Amino acid sequence: MRSRQQIESRQFLFDRRFWKFPPELLIYSLLQMKNGIQMRQTYQVLFLDSFKFSAYIVKCGQIERNRMDKISDIFKRHYGYAALRDLKQAGIHTDTIRKLLDDRVIEKVKPGLYRLADMPMVGHQGFIDICLAAPKAVICLLSALDHYDLTTFRPSIVMAALPRDSKPIKIYYPPVQFFYFSGVYYYEYIEEIRESTGIFRIYSIEKTVIDCFRFRNKVGQDTAIEGLKNYLEKKEMNMAKLHECAVKGRMWNIIRPYVTAVMQK
Repeated sequence: MRSRQQIESRQFLFDRRFWKFPPELLIYSLLQMKNGIQMRQTYQVLFLDSFKFSAYIVKCGQIERNRMDKISDIFKRHYGYAALRDLKQAGIHTDTIRKLLDDRVIEKVKPGLYRLADMPMVGHQGFIDICLAAPKAVICLLSALDHYDLTTFRPSIVMAALPRDSKPIKIYYPPVQFFYFSGVYYYEYIEEIRESTGIFRIYSIEKTVIDCFRFRNKVGQDTAIEGLKNYLEKKEMNMAKLHECAVKGRMWNIIRPYVTAVMQK
């Protein structure tokens, strides 16, 4: 039997005139017909999607409303994400979390980490999810090559680097393949990119090109060569940085014939 404390959620199109109000201040009333009797149900707005003009509303009494305010605040403070420990510290019961998962209001990124299921998506949301779920992850290889527009190949999974001594990490979404780098191959040339929903770490464009040659048996020789040629044709190409990365990665002798061929054209 359904407990009175359990919540009911649904998604609906939201009137545009309400966008000036914070979601946590909005209460939405619906008229419903039950057994031929018109009944009014009150819902708390949990999350507004300004891209789709829709919202998640949660059926609640005053106790549930206070709880949903807490949940909304936690996700809002962390750009649409929440850790299980933060939810528990706020007094949110695991039954409530499970119900939000079942209703697809939130989704699991990895054990102990959740995100709003319908949060606005930015171009690199998958990168942000991975770097949040694995704090030492750095976007690399084909994913980084695609980010820098150096390849026509579109990877179906996110490729990310971790230190060689890292323990395996189970991530539910997005699909990811981890590569374990050692020493300077991992720690150098890391850049941080901040977007509206978070931060992701990625290797510099020069290191990405060199790493694709280091892992050419994984990404493909043709793809590595394509990335190098496209980089050398960019106006912002920096031969000094490329040479430095190639020497440190012990790849200069491998890429030099291709560099010479492109530069002589």
